[in-house]
Amino acid sequence: MSDEIISRYLSDLRSRNDEVRMQASADLRLYIARLSRELPTDSFQSLNSDLNRHIFTLVNSTDPYDKLASITLITHLTPITATDDNETKLIRYANYLRMVFQHSGLSDIDQRLLREAAHALGQLAAVGGVMAADMVEFEVKRALEWLEGDRSEQRRYCAVCVLKELCEHTPTLFAVHVGVMLDRLWVVLRDVKLMLREAANEAMRACLRLIAKRSWKLRQTRYTLIWQEVLASVRAGSSESIHAGLLTIGELLSNTGEFMSQRYRETCEIVMRYREHKEKYVRETVIALIPKLAAYSPATFHSFYFRDALAYLLTSLKLASSSRECLFLALGSLSLHMRDAIVPDLDIVLQLCKEGLTARSKKAFCAEALTCVGRVCEAVGRHPRLVSQMGEVIEQMFSAGLSRTLVDALTVVSRALPSYLPSIQERLLTGLTVILTSTSLTQNKSSGSSSSSSSGPSSALRSLTLPFSFPSSFNFPLFSPSPELKPQDPAASELLLLALHTLGSFEFSRWDELLVFVRDVVVGYLEDERPRVRRQAALTCAEVVLKGSRSKAGGGAGAVSGVVAAEELSKMEERKERAMDEEKRRDDSDGREHSDSGKGRVVQRLVAGIESRQSSPSLTTIGNGTMHRTASNPSLVTAPARSATPPNLPPSPSQPPKLLLRMPTPPNLGPAIPINISPNTLPANTPHANQSPPALLNDTYLSASAILYPALITDILDRLLTVSISDPDPTIRHTILSSFHGDAHFDLFLSSPGNVHSLFVIANDELFSIRETVLSLVGRLASSYPSTVMPSLRKTLIQLLTELQYTADQRQREESALLIGHLLLSSGAVMRPYVGSILKILIVRLSDSSQPSVITCVLQTLEQLAAIGGPLLRPSLPTLLPLIVPLIEDKSSLVSKQVALRCLTALVEYTGHVIEVYVEYRRLLGVLLALLRVGVAWNVRREVMRLIAVLGALDPYRYKELTADAPATPNDNNASGEKLNTTATTIAIPPPQLPAAHNTTAATTSSMRNVNSLTALPHPHDDYYPTIAINALMSILSSSTLAAHHTKVIQALSYVARNMSASKLVTFLPHLVPPAVAILSATSPSFGGGGAAAAAAVSGGGGEASSSVADDMAVRESLLGQLIHIANIAKQHIRPYIPQLLSLSLLFLSHYTLLDHVFLLINRLSIVMRDEWRAFLSQLLPSLLSLLSTDRSPQRQLTMKTLHTFDVFGASLAPYLHLIIPALLRLCEAPDLPGTVRLACVRSIGLMARSMDVREYAGRIVHPLARLLDSGGGGSSSGSGSVPATPKAGVTSLGGGGVVSYGGVRDEVLVVLCLLVYQLQADYLIFIPMMHKILQRHAIHHERYDALIHRLLSQHPLTPHDIAQLKLSPAKDAQELVLSDDADALLIDTPPTPSTANSAAALASAPSLPALSLERTNSTGMKKLSVSQPQLKKAWEVSQRSTADDWQEWFRVLSIELLKESPSPPLRACSVLAQKYHLLARELFAPAFASCWGELSDEYEDDLVRCLEIAFNSPSIPPELITVLLNLAEYMERDGQRLPIDVAKLGVMAEGVHAYAKALHYKEMEWQLSPQQAMEGLIGIHNQLGQPDSAVGVLEWGKRELAVEVRESWYEKLGHWREALEAYEVRGLEVEGTGATEAAVGRMRCLRQLCEWERLDVLAGDVFRWSEEESVRREIAPLAAQAAWMRGKWADMARYLACMEEGRIETDFLHAVLAVEKDDWPAASLYIERTRESLDSELSALVSESYPRAYRVLVQVQQLGELEEVVEWKRCGDGERRGLIREMWSKRLHGCSEDVDVWQALLSVRSMVMQPSDGVDTYLHFSKLCRKSNRMAASLRVFTQLLHTDTATLALPTLPSQLTMQQPTVVYAYLKHLWAAGMKKPAYTKLQHFVNVLSLVKPHTSSSSASSGLTTASFAALRAKSYLKLGSWQLLLDQDQLSESNIPPVLSAYQQATLHSSTYKVWHHYATFTFRILSHTATTATSSSSSSSSSSLSHPISPPAASIVVSVRAFFKSISLAGDQALQD
Repeated sequence: MSDEIISRYLSDLRSRNDEVRMQASADLRLYIARLSRELPTDSFQSLNSDLNRHIFTLVNSTDPYDKLASITLITHLTPITATDDNETKLIRYANYLRMVFQHSGLSDIDQRLLREAAHALGQLAAVGGVMAADMVEFEVKRALEWLEGDRSEQRRYCAVCVLKELCEHTPTLFAVHVGVMLDRLWVVLRDVKLMLREAANEAMRACLRLIAKRSWKLRQTRYTLIWQEVLASVRAGSSESIHAGLLTIGELLSNTGEFMSQRYRETCEIVMRYREHKEKYVRETVIALIPKLAAYSPATFHSFYFRDALAYLLTSLKLASSSRECLFLALGSLSLHMRDAIVPDLDIVLQLCKEGLTARSKKAFCAEALTCVGRVCEAVGRHPRLVSQMGEVIEQMFSAGLSRTLVDALTVVSRALPSYLPSIQERLLTGLTVILTSTSLTQNKSSGSSSSSSSGPSSALRSLTLPFSFPSSFNFPLFSPSPELKPQDPAASELLLLALHTLGSFEFSRWDELLVFVRDVVVGYLEDERPRVRRQAALTCAEVVLKGSRSKAGGGAGAVSGVVAAEELSKMEERKERAMDEEKRRDDSDGREHSDSGKGRVVQRLVAGIESRQSSPSLTTIGNGTMHRTASNPSLVTAPARSATPPNLPPSPSQPPKLLLRMPTPPNLGPAIPINISPNTLPANTPHANQSPPALLNDTYLSASAILYPALITDILDRLLTVSISDPDPTIRHTILSSFHGDAHFDLFLSSPGNVHSLFVIANDELFSIRETVLSLVGRLASSYPSTVMPSLRKTLIQLLTELQYTADQRQREESALLIGHLLLSSGAVMRPYVGSILKILIVRLSDSSQPSVITCVLQTLEQLAAIGGPLLRPSLPTLLPLIVPLIEDKSSLVSKQVALRCLTALVEYTGHVIEVYVEYRRLLGVLLALLRVGVAWNVRREVMRLIAVLGALDPYRYKELTADAPATPNDNNASGEKLNTTATTIAIPPPQLPAAHNTTAATTSSMRNVNSLTALPHPHDDYYPTIAINALMSILSSSTLAAHHTKVIQALSYVARNMSASKLVTFLPHLVPPAVAILSATSPSFGGGGAAAAAAVSGGGGEASSSVADDMAVRESLLGQLIHIANIAKQHIRPYIPQLLSLSLLFLSHYTLLDHVFLLINRLSIVMRDEWRAFLSQLLPSLLSLLSTDRSPQRQLTMKTLHTFDVFGASLAPYLHLIIPALLRLCEAPDLPGTVRLACVRSIGLMARSMDVREYAGRIVHPLARLLDSGGGGSSSGSGSVPATPKAGVTSLGGGGVVSYGGVRDEVLVVLCLLVYQLQADYLIFIPMMHKILQRHAIHHERYDALIHRLLSQHPLTPHDIAQLKLSPAKDAQELVLSDDADALLIDTPPTPSTANSAAALASAPSLPALSLERTNSTGMKKLSVSQPQLKKAWEVSQRSTADDWQEWFRVLSIELLKESPSPPLRACSVLAQKYHLLARELFAPAFASCWGELSDEYEDDLVRCLEIAFNSPSIPPELITVLLNLAEYMERDGQRLPIDVAKLGVMAEGVHAYAKALHYKEMEWQLSPQQAMEGLIGIHNQLGQPDSAVGVLEWGKRELAVEVRESWYEKLGHWREALEAYEVRGLEVEGTGATEAAVGRMRCLRQLCEWERLDVLAGDVFRWSEEESVRREIAPLAAQAAWMRGKWADMARYLACMEEGRIETDFLHAVLAVEKDDWPAASLYIERTRESLDSELSALVSESYPRAYRVLVQVQQLGELEEVVEWKRCGDGERRGLIREMWSKRLHGCSEDVDVWQALLSVRSMVMQPSDGVDTYLHFSKLCRKSNRMAASLRVFTQLLHTDTATLALPTLPSQLTMQQPTVVYAYLKHLWAAGMKKPAYTKLQHFVNVLSLVKPHTSSSSASSGLTTASFAALRAKSYLKLGSWQLLLDQDQLSESNIPPVLSAYQQATLHSSTYKVWHHYATFTFRILSHTATTATSSSSSSSSSSLSHPISPPAASIVVSVRAFFKSISLAGDQALQD
């Protein structure tokens, strides 16, 4: 942002005008938000620095308005500070605000300043996130200290303001401080300063509103204490105390509900007692309390206090009290509450109001009297006494001129007294005309100053006749602005704004006249210089046009039909085009240039408008009363006479001609006002003047306006569109377009070609919000007027798609995607032909993961595209879903996750691709369930619930199969949940240009598994806490989506490592080294010489990319430093990980990344490995040598590091000297080598010569060194012995930028030569002459070299002593630290490189870890830390917790405090990160609790257990927290430290949250103590766990061992509902009274489960009639309401719902059902959302248990989703959409569990719009499920519905043949139902009849098949099944025994079945039966002594041979059809 723009905004922020300041701050906020997306990171950081600097300057200014500007800026910048440095910004802003508190006084502006600062501080706390708790704690503590300390008015005022704002903005955090605040607030409430008392009263109000949300018990306690203080205050006697008590009474009446009802009479007495108090503020408080008392209990107040109170108010007004304002307000409010009770005193009230509205010498006009009049009218209504007197009152109301109070009062009066509406309208409209035509208010752009016209509006109006006449009694001067008022005065602007606003908002009825007035007067203000005036004028124009179009659309006199309007628009457009063409031709002839583009046309309109406003007044006679435009004056001219009679008026031969007079207006104000003048409205001396002016005026004017109605609106819209293009203020442009977009009544006029073209010009506006609005508007027009809009819309769409596909600008892509989405949303089906083209480009953008924000915008557009395309997107789902599903797992952005969920929901919903998605993406359901767990934002969980509702509640068995078969993928780290210790293979810190799924190698995967290989270490094992802490931290570090927390993870790991002994650190190496290596190995390749992210970081462009690179580099640098530190401590124990570390080093070396740390790591490893390091050098040396040859940096830093590394390697390099020495010698002779590098290179050669045998390389070494000496140390490229000039004494330039002393290089070379002399001994003699010449040439003398040569020439052998004194120059590189044990400082806190300075700054500025308070040392080498028990007690205290939010905050604080106070250093190291990432605190809650538990004293342990028990017993604690506490109890028990809490209580709580495994454990423990009491619970838990055999076993054991009597409820626990129903019926006959009621309720529960709704409905009605107990009715109401729903008795359902307890899930759901039935869509949506929110907490707890546990709630979630689809079904008439919904319902149902309750729940919702006949197969399957579960009544009800008959017809011996012919499938299923119900013989008989009826139909005829809805093949299959079932039932009736009587019919039935079907089942039964016949025949033949048996058969059996052949053939046929089932055959 440039300094000019900042200065302009700051100038407006410092304005004294509130609106100007707020507008400037809002504009600045929007500008900053846009820059935050567009600017690079560095630039945006610079912007923030500038803003902070300006805020600091303003805060420290002495001008209070400067401080107010800084506060305003902070207030608007707070919402956009949610970035990585959010904490720093918020702390800075909070400090600025504290400076305001400390340096402000108590003047009026200072008070406002303090209130604004407190409000800003509250906003900061609200968005403070993890730091909010600390901020609130600090501010509250300081404020309470200021209240309690020495009396300082300024501090007290600050304190109460801060407490009030914190109470309102952070109620959950503030709730624990309410008690202390109330105690100290009374000091300020009784202060002597009135302003302090009033401020304290506001704080009291905030406290009472907070208390109202607490539990009932807490509310009553607080209210009682406050009431006692009130009584004490009023009894104290002082005026201040009495005032404090009265103020508090007012707040108690308004905010405590029914609490004051018992104290109402006493309160009234107290208030009325002080009505005559001497102090004015006390009396005014009493006056204000009177209407509050009346509102609280109108009946009681009317009976006892109304007359006295009214008399007091009236008397006070008569006495001319100085409190007239509050008296009038109180009188009006009292009238409103008492209604007709005020009528007897109405005359007095109205008289007093008139006196208040009259300005006298001693009494000023009282504006509050206007409000009083309005309230009295609203209270009394059309009472005759009021109506008769209001005329005079209304006249008096106008006496003070225009004001907002007047307009509000007139609005109320006009609604209450419609008869006065015309009079009010006329007076108000005339007054507005005076104001709007006043020259003193005009400030036109072109003039720049007010008009100098001397003629005022009054004179102009007297000489003209307006469309509305002035009343004779109207006082013009009162509405006329003051002559001294100038346009630039704020008062002038305010008056003008009010007039414009009133003109548009007040309910006028003469819209035709207003349209003319608006066109010719108000439109002129669109050119005003004041932006606020232009904006309000635009709103007024739009509002008047909108109301006028609505009135015309509603009909009435002179209404113009849509056809006429369209024709008029078309003609006007034609005339306009012709005029423009004519003008263009004329201009062309003059040699002017014109543009052919649309913008040229817009410019012409602007010019035409300016010319029209400069034209002079004229008088035109129009023969036919019509008007049209010309090019010269488009306002009003004569029209060609086409017809003498207007279209909408009857012909009248005597109709006089109408005149059009142009009223003179102020210059540059706009077009003149057209005035219709007929002879009837002319002066008296004109003809026809004696007729009634108003009537004739209205008639004649109406005739013209009716014809001109389209033209008027078109003119106004033209001007508005022109302004929306050309106005420099974007807010005005946006305001106009928003007005058009807000209502479809504009569409008819906006759809003209010219207006459409203007809209598309605006579509290229510079402001995105304007483009967004106009494209939404264009899309709506396209759906209604496609022929006009679509050509331009196609062009715009192509432009947007091109931008989205090809532009490189990220922000432009985002905007293009969003604009396409707005087009799709608004245009609807008209965009369907373009779905394919749009989808292709969206897929391309979705595939590019380098711009996450673009992906988010594309997902939003894709959501809209799915709604339009629907099934057209099905072929693309295999491409789309793999791109969307991974985004749901992204934890880095809640917004993108939420958008991805919505997009996937839309794709599934509009394509109908339900259930199959689970199969195609087997991990999806696991991911969704993980998001439902605790810790995820509610918005995300809501979208997950909606998605699951659309996909369907998958059968738990199928889910188990899918998860068992699901392949492991790299992204499976969170498929099973949000827990931190899940297996995570996704590698941290992904490169920005790569997708989230990485190519992770198998080695990486296996090493990452070590992160979670947490063995079961028994506590108090010393390795336990470090292990779980390290695993949790490494799990976060391994997640790429948690990259924002990686910095603090590394800090914590560093803390743990530094405080762990070396011996124990070794044991954790498997948990630290492999995961860290895997993380670094998988992420480093993205940062190197190439890569988009690296390029972006280097170039400085792309703020997000560069920021991501810098952050990742900082984290990677720190993690690598940790590895070096670990290697330094572990020493030889690091050896098993050397290959992995070496591979990591090579990876970084190859990409030139973090080379400082890589060299440190390599050096450390070489020292650890010593001689064994030699084996790894073959891999390292190529990369190191490559660095020597490729390093071209000015100082050759990489070369220096490489040389130092060679020095560290030492003797390990011996096998590779043939590679290293030549490279070093070449480097030495490089001409551009810096001197320091050359020196280091020679030194390295010397170190090698000292430690290794280099004799065979003597020649290669000596010659380069000789040349180096000969060249003066500068090197030579010639290789010859050329002799350069002798260098200057002192220094020598060593080429390439290094300057070292010549002696330094010379001495180093000579030292190396000495070492070579020692190694070569006599072999060096051959080099002596050459070296001697060089040394002599340069006069070089070296004592040690000369000595060695002398000894060598003397043939004395050289010894080590000869070279012992030789020393090479010391290394200057800081890397030498690696050789010592003091390197940790460099390894741990490595200074950041310039490229990562910003990111590394976060490490330096991060909060420090907890300070160590050392006590004891354990075997890990870590010292146990002290535990602050009082601090922990403060965290676990529960006395102030009463709401769900309170309990969530309690758990958050406790979990973090346990980590902060944990005696284990590893756990305490996690506390800082846990404050940022609460899931870590939740994960470590149990270990942290266990670590602290052993350190607590008995007293503190008892108190902690007490608080936990209170938490368990709290009715408001969320179920997920109950689950967490139960997990804690289980953890502690497993840890050997069982909590002293009653196991029965734990069992009840576990069962309450459906944690049945835990409940079973506790119930079994209870069983050991009391088996008989625990038996029923055990039975129920076993049944819930799906263990019915165990439940029955418990029951049988109880019968046998304990001789217990079986209770009815035990059958319910077992799920034996039929037996339970029978037992309850028996009990109902045996008992009376309460027992009978309990039995009836039990019967109702059983009937509900058995789906016998008729009996349940009857029984519920009976119980409701004879039971008057509210508890009983409340208990049975849900059962009765569901029965009424199932039977369609909606009135009864509503009656039952009224008795149900509010707030329950069942109640809200049934309310939603009833609202849907009544077509009350808003109520239905509200109740559905409330039900979903109520299900959320329960679902979160159950999902953590298991999927089967949560399945019941998931079915309810699906019910809610399908209820929303029912709403959509009823609201849309689209058959295609309904068909898709029906298809989805069918798929979902068959994907759900095969359970009757599940199917019943879903079918009940669908039955609201679907009949059973619409889904015959579905209901037949439901009947089958009912039969299997022995719910025969429900099954029978299905058949009565499907067959449209009653049970009597179905009970006939044979069913009607017609029924069989029409629905054979249903009849066949009904016969199976009869058989299952035990009526086997009737079922068999009816089946025989059914088969006979079917046999009468020929298989080849299709008529019957068509009539029955079956195809021929289906009909044949049905006959085959019928015959097969007939034979099977015959056998079953004969006990499956073959006999001579049943073999023929059974065989015949099976044979008939084979004739109609060739399925395995049919032929298998036939083959098996023939085999049984053979067996039976053989058995019979053996047992019979004669052959008469066979002859006695009525049907002879086939001979055995033939039967065998038939049987064998049948078996072969069966085998051929069997597939895999042929084994038995």
